[in-house]
Amino acid sequence: MPVEHYENFPVASVLLPRRLRAPIEAIYAFARGADDVADEGDATEAERLAGLDRYERALDAIERGETPAQPPFARIAWAIREHRLPVPLLRDLLSAFRQDVVTRRYATFEDLLDWSLYFRGHPYFRHREPSRAADETAAGPRRATGGT
Repeated sequence: MPVEHYENFPVASVLLPRRLRAPIEAIYAFARGADDVADEGDATEAERLAGLDRYERALDAIERGETPAQPPFARIAWAIREHRLPVPLLRDLLSAFRQDVVTRRYATFEDLLDWSLYFRGHPYFRHREPSRAADETAAGPRRATGGT
């Protein structure tokens, strides 16, 4: 995948099976775009949150069976349907980016761990603390908005 961003690594390597390259590129484009909304440029906090709301609305539309026309939403809609990707994990990612917008510094290490729970579906993070994995999956992350 040509990456028009500051990362200098291949996103969908030729080492991956060809059938997985397009969905991985779609996931990357969705995540990279949302992350950029959250922390790149000089947008205000309100503008960043509104941009992340656009990503949430796109996921809402995808779950209704619609395909948003704007990139990267059309590609992620295809990947979700074709590969039965779990939309809640994409929502967790957006929640983590939203928390990045509103939280400048974590008061405790536990607060930082709470933020990391948004990534519980990622294989790297899923296997870091096996003793907590079941509890975290059952409870889900505590939201930055104060809910569960």
